[in-house]
Amino acid sequence: MVSKNCFCCVPLRAAVTTIAVISTSFYVGILLWLLKERNVVYNFPQPSSATAIAAFWSLITIIAMYALSSVFGVIGSLKQNKNMIDLFRFFYWTMAMLLCLSSSILWIVLIFKQSTILEECQLYVTTLSRHQNAAHYTTS
Repeated sequence: MVSKNCFCCVPLRAAVTTIAVISTSFYVGILLWLLKERNVVYNFPQPSSATAIAAFWSLITIIAMYALSSVFGVIGSLKQNKNMIDLFRFFYWTMAMLLCLSSSILWIVLIFKQSTILEECQLYVTTLSRHQNAAHYTTS
């Protein structure tokens, strides 16, 4: 038997609409912010810039897919279209599983590349602090 309530007291339609609206606003906001602030990624040191750019665009793709699936949820719940709600549910759970899988893979890769990443990070911080100190002590 299918329950008409979520958490025993919230109507299922209201819960789906709430989750979809919150998700849409969150993911669209994150997507716009990432696209606006992408220069931070493009300013990485040269050896690690290719990796950073690939990770950045992968993140953009994941966030865009979440935003799109959330829009399906909002439209489906407002139009009371079961097919769109099913599509929202499918995309949302698929993306959650892909996110868990990609996070696990990234974690394993980072464990194996830990020393290289730490060396590049230290070089980046050292270079950055030199530039900031040089700019701080110059007179105009």
